[in-house]
Amino acid sequence: MKSRLVLALAAVGGLLGAPAWAATAPAQPAVSVAQAQQLVGSASHGAARVVRVFAGPDGMVGAVIEPSEGGAQQVVWLTPHAQALVTGNNFYDAEGNSLTYQAMLAQGLMTSPAATLTAAAAPASRPILLGSKGPILTELFDPNCIYCHELYQALKPAIAAGQLRVRYVLVGVVKPSSLPRAAAILAAKDPAAALAQDEARFDVKDEEGGYPPDKTMDAAAKAVVDANNALFDKMGASGTPTLLYCATGQKDVQTLGGMPKDVAGFVAQLASGPARECGAK
Repeated sequence: MKSRLVLALAAVGGLLGAPAWAATAPAQPAVSVAQAQQLVGSASHGAARVVRVFAGPDGMVGAVIEPSEGGAQQVVWLTPHAQALVTGNNFYDAEGNSLTYQAMLAQGLMTSPAATLTAAAAPASRPILLGSKGPILTELFDPNCIYCHELYQALKPAIAAGQLRVRYVLVGVVKPSSLPRAAAILAAKDPAAALAQDEARFDVKDEEGGYPPDKTMDAAAKAVVDANNALFDKMGASGTPTLLYCATGQKDVQTLGGMPKDVAGFVAQLASGPARECGAK
């Protein structure tokens, strides 16, 4: 059984905000790596190790840790004398900003929604853009994802009506056939047509896409999906679909995991900026 500390590492996420505490934090943390390791090693029963420490807010000390057997790095917090630690996302400032999320961004362990959108929209991600006008919604999309399928179908009328465009960025994270299926779609002569076939022939009962997976996998297409998977992981996404978009009245890029409860209402609040990847000219 995994320790509570290791299990808590999967729960980090939060609200976007600048780490204002960094400007007033001391240059050197009050706890050394060795001191932090003693506490983290004991609390995790040896399942995690400390990579580095940094000064946090109000005397707290942040520690970047990783599983001893390898895996994603995360941030935990230690009290000034390394007598106790805080894991997960339950660490906020007075404005409700997640200090853990801020630290993850500052330490380069996660990418912000804006940075993720920029990378997802880049030609290297081989996005498939459907629609000719309207704000652009970017979706991290698994071809075996039932909720991706439902959203694909739900958005078709709005795309046809010119209310929005959708940029599909293919990932392969849901099941073993996801990667070869996503790679096959990208390797197709017409990826948009291949995606349409995947959804038109989607097996709802078994939650399998309808486009045949490529068991040998085109190397270039596989590399793209692998990179998109890494982007998905580094933004802290927990499932598909993951949506990136601009919204009316919001100055930052927004993100949503899962299918919107009110698709029509969601589409109505989409905006073409301020990020150019949302369709701003």
